[in-house]
Amino acid sequence: MHSRSFSAIIDVLVIGLLFLSGCADGPSRESDSFSPVVFEQPSVNLGHSVGPSLLSHDFQFQVTSKDGVVVSAISSSCGCITPDNSVVGEPLVFGEKHVIRVEIQSDDKGGLLKGKVFVKTDPPSSKPIILSLRGTVTGLPYLVGINPIHVESAVGETAAVRIQIVRIRSRKENTASLDVPQSDFGRYEFLKHQVTLDRHERSGAQAEDGIRELHVIDLRGSALHETGKRSDHLEIAWNGESLHTTVDVVRRVTHPFELEIARPFLGFLKPCERWECDYSFARGNIDLKHLEIQVPEGGDLDARCDFDTRRLAVSVIAPRSPGRFEKQLVLRSSTDDIAPLRVVFSGIVE
Repeated sequence: MHSRSFSAIIDVLVIGLLFLSGCADGPSRESDSFSPVVFEQPSVNLGHSVGPSLLSHDFQFQVTSKDGVVVSAISSSCGCITPDNSVVGEPLVFGEKHVIRVEIQSDDKGGLLKGKVFVKTDPPSSKPIILSLRGTVTGLPYLVGINPIHVESAVGETAAVRIQIVRIRSRKENTASLDVPQSDFGRYEFLKHQVTLDRHERSGAQAEDGIRELHVIDLRGSALHETGKRSDHLEIAWNGESLHTTVDVVRRVTHPFELEIARPFLGFLKPCERWECDYSFARGNIDLKHLEIQVPEGGDLDARCDFDTRRLAVSVIAPRSPGRFEKQLVLRSSTDDIAPLRVVFSGIVE
């Protein structure tokens, strides 16, 4: 009799302990997993974009706490992510739906795009709510060197133009090719396009490997028959992408017989003083066989070309009267239909 009573007491105690244990554990687990707000899509893929660009996404959430909630703080994992803080500090009622807009600024280097937004509430959940963003960015191409590109050629000569473009792209993407049709360049003919690849390490806390593309494009500008400067605006389109690279080419067209000094100044001379000097031609590859020299009558200006040294020897006799004077020398081609080059020598008679 006593043994049965003792056994019944033991059973009651065990059941009671299990009940108390279940009551203690149940609320703890529920509070750990409970969140006063629920986001419809806490993780989003922004897809592919071209950098640099400003991307945005609206994270929608609903208040699930019957007592309501207050969003106490919203922060991001990096400075390129800017969340909207309009809901911070506002009492939100059970069942209401709200939006947190997040903007993310991508750079021009390309690669993977990653970021997180942390949402804290009051009364707090056990951990901040984490919103994740990801995507890929194609880096913009950028020119190597100086833009505009300066090119010099003589009258009647074609101009060689070399354009170098660097582009950083994601390792998983296919290599982009350039679309440079001749019609887009007008007076420029497309000659060759070469691409070299190598690995590129991006710096930063979330460094990503990428591919560095070096595009070398050779063009040939048509011959121009007037001296002076002209600027050409070229656009290079990238196949399969809404990208283009703008290049300005400044062509300086010189006379074939142009001297290194365009307007030589002889300095201060005495009356009837003879001044002698020789000049180099601006272009070293010109054909001097067709050079014609015209000097004014009177013998006070003389010029001769030394074909061995490829230099022009000039002799000037200063006037008798004091003051500033000018003497003009004319260089022309005997075969090509090119306007003559007039070289003015000036000085001052003391």
